[in-house]
Amino acid sequence: MLKFISLVSEANELQKTGVFFNTKEIQLQSAEKVKHLNQTQLAERWDVAEATLERWRSDGIGPVFMKIQGRVLYRVEDIEAFESDSLRQSTSSAVGGAA
Repeated sequence: MLKFISLVSEANELQKTGVFFNTKEIQLQSAEKVKHLNQTQLAERWDVAEATLERWRSDGIGPVFMKIQGRVLYRVEDIEAFESDSLRQSTSSAVGGAA
C-alpha cells in the first residue's frame, strides 16, 4: 500500500509539471500479485466445472486447499506445484522420469 501511495504522490508531482498519464495503469502495476484463487477462479483457469473441483476435494484429488470461515482458497504456489507435478511426456511417464 505504501508503494501505491508513493507512486500516486509521484504522479501528482509530475502532473504539476505538465506530464499526464493513466493513474489506473499505475494502480494495476503496483498492486500486489494475487496469492490465492477461489474455486471459481481456479475452475476458469483450468476450464473445468466447479463441481469437478468440489469432487476432487472430496476424493483427495487436486491441489491442496485452505478453508477459511467456510471459504475455499487455493494458494497460487500450490496450484503451480500441482500443475508441474501433472506434466507428462507420455501417458505412462511424468516429465523428468518420475512416474
